Amino acid sequence: MTYEKVNQGAMPGLDSTQDPLVASDPTLPRVQCIAHRGSRSHWPENTMMAFRNAIKSGAHALETDIHLSKDGIAVLSHDATLKRCYGITGKVIDYNWEHLETLRTIKEPRLPMARLSDLIQFLAQPENKHNIAEDVLAAIAEAIATVNVKADYWHGRIQLGCWNVQFVPICKKHLPGFPITFIGYSLALATEFLEVPEANFNLLFPSIIGRFGSDFVRKAQSSGREIYVWTLNDVALMRWAISLGVDGIVTDETKKLLEIRMSGRVSPEIGGMIDPAIFKQVQEEIDEDLKVRDEIRGLLKALDKQVDTLLASAQSSFDQQRDILVELDAVASKYPYYKYNGLWTREIQAACYGIVLAGWLGAFSPEDQERKEGRLMTITEVGQKLGVRVNVKESDVFHLTLEEYLHSLISMIEELTRLAVNSVTLGDYQRPILISRFVKDLHAGFQLLNLKNDSLRRRSDSIKYSPAFLSLLLALLAGTPAGFAVTVLLGAPVTTHLAHTTLCAAHLTLLAAFPLIYSYHVQGPKWRDIISLKLPMDDVYGGALGACLGAWFGAIPIPLDCTIVPQGPRMAKMAGDNSGGYLYGIHRRALGWAFARG
Repeated sequence: MTYEKVNQGAMPGLDSTQDPLVASDPTLPRVQCIAHRGSRSHWPENTMMAFRNAIKSGAHALETDIHLSKDGIAVLSHDATLKRCYGITGKVIDYNWEHLETLRTIKEPRLPMARLSDLIQFLAQPENKHNIAEDVLAAIAEAIATVNVKADYWHGRIQLGCWNVQFVPICKKHLPGFPITFIGYSLALATEFLEVPEANFNLLFPSIIGRFGSDFVRKAQSSGREIYVWTLNDVALMRWAISLGVDGIVTDETKKLLEIRMSGRVSPEIGGMIDPAIFKQVQEEIDEDLKVRDEIRGLLKALDKQVDTLLASAQSSFDQQRDILVELDAVASKYPYYKYNGLWTREIQAACYGIVLAGWLGAFSPEDQERKEGRLMTITEVGQKLGVRVNVKESDVFHLTLEEYLHSLISMIEELTRLAVNSVTLGDYQRPILISRFVKDLHAGFQLLNLKNDSLRRRSDSIKYSPAFLSLLLALLAGTPAGFAVTVLLGAPVTTHLAHTTLCAAHLTLLAAFPLIYSYHVQGPKWRDIISLKLPMDDVYGGALGACLGAWFGAIPIPLDCTIVPQGPRMAKMAGDNSGGYLYGIHRRALGWAFARG
């Protein structure tokens, strides 16, 4: 599909003095009148007569469609088949031009098919596109080249319409310098064309109605793009489209559109039963709402930047964050709280999370006291640090909700779990123990709550795995030294393979949980109880040591003989590992049975 501009003076952004209508009254709308396949309401579509009469009626641009004949001639036809317009079966590409030029339209007057070169020749006069895309564009370029004018003459008069961004490189290959227009109704596909420099958009009119459509139009036009809509033949819809600020309208009724343009009356007509002032007032409220949303989004962007650097420069960032929230409070409190709270709730959760995490790390300890980790800040304390009210019920003002506070605690648990791992990496073995105790207590606290918020309940359910993970980490810390000592006593090659022995002890400590679980035949919540150390701790550690013992029995055939090279087969180590775990489990069962009998 292509557009041929036939009156450059009428194009938005060009010198208005070139358009007599605009020059006579600059207040008139500058929307383009784009003839859809020519004047097809009055003449057979895509024929030279339709195009001539469209220009004669004052159309600023022509819209047409291109297919290739069997011998590669670019002809003007919307359909790939000939049935609808010419009354015969078959496709355009099935016939040579010699046959196609003999066909006549079904619609009166019966007119012949036109070639692209015919249209190009016509437009070059002083007074006045199911084919392969590569071939079509090559044919367009060839047809343009047949006209004895400079190539750049057409750059402002022809736009290449395509519906997929994958055609853009082909357009630039064969027709460099020609503007490209997206044609379609999908805003998702249209958004891809925003990455194409200077690309315009021809959209199905309903797709620009509503919030997402108007947002896209505003975004496109703010970057200098033009928006056209298709196909509007109703006067009321034409006026509606013009009032939305489109740059061009594809229509079969060029005369009607030009009359609207000349009259300057672009607002949709409303009968006497409704006062138009009502809609004007609604539009003013919508504009004010958008203005408020933009102001809030701007503040939230500034707040988000502060959260990113919060812990790096704690106190100064907290002060800046507080100032932004005070400003946000002043703006948001003018309106009902739940009207806009969806805009800021994630940022408030992030800001609250930064405060509670910093508080846990001891950032807000009194100056006369030593900094102490592990303290949980209350929602009131968090609100004081942020400079906002908390959990307000009696008035509709900006405030920190209980749900936002609880979300921040869950985020803190996730971060503390990562901190525990990093602490072990850095050689700090005390902090993971503190984190484990804190997370267990906080998890127990969440279990006491009867949460109704679905999002909050799902997130709180996920934190039950954090204590289990931390318990495994602690078991690893406690079991690795013990496993290392046992392996050395059993003849591990510690003098020559210290790092390997230590790593093996750590791996076997982690693997110890699996044979232990199997030996106890536990499932579901029971094994989580074991891993999280709710059962006696010697179960976990004993199983770990049993696994280490069995593994090294499998790895080293002669204990206390450091000259023996460990056995190579992994199966021996695996069998020993499992045997050690099973033996310990059987041992514990036997003791339990003996105590029960006693």
